Amino acid sequence: MKSRMSGIALVSAQVACCIALIWLGGRGVWENRWLWPGVVAGAAVGAAGVWAMRLSRVKVTPEPGVGAELCERGIYRHIRHPMYAGLLLAFAMFALGAGGWPAWVVWVGLFAVLLAKLRIEEHLWSARGPAYREYMTRTKRLAPGIW
Repeated sequence: MKSRMSGIALVSAQVACCIALIWLGGRGVWENRWLWPGVVAGAAVGAAGVWAMRLSRVKVTPEPGVGAELCERGIYRHIRHPMYAGLLLAFAMFALGAGGWPAWVVWVGLFAVLLAKLRIEEHLWSARGPAYREYMTRTKRLAPGIW
């Protein structure tokens, strides 16, 4: 129950950061078309994660669902958390669009929240057996070949 409550708190913080970044940088993204490809690329990375996972199996909290199976197809062959990576990329464009340090503070907060979520998720998946731990040796967290 404690893990579930912390997961809900993290999702709430994630949503708050995303809303704040849209509020701070939405106009800047709209007015600067050079930021659009980054938003689209971020959305595409996240959508690739949803597609590979199959929409019915996607959860917003970090706890694996009952009977959840490890997904290693599609983008998950390269990174373990494509939906988080997509959010970070897309919302970096909103921070750029805002044009000031407050938006970057919020983006760093989003990064910290997603990092906390992925650590919980990886801990819980690792506790299920060696398959996830082996998967972690073959893939990076957020950026293929980097981290």
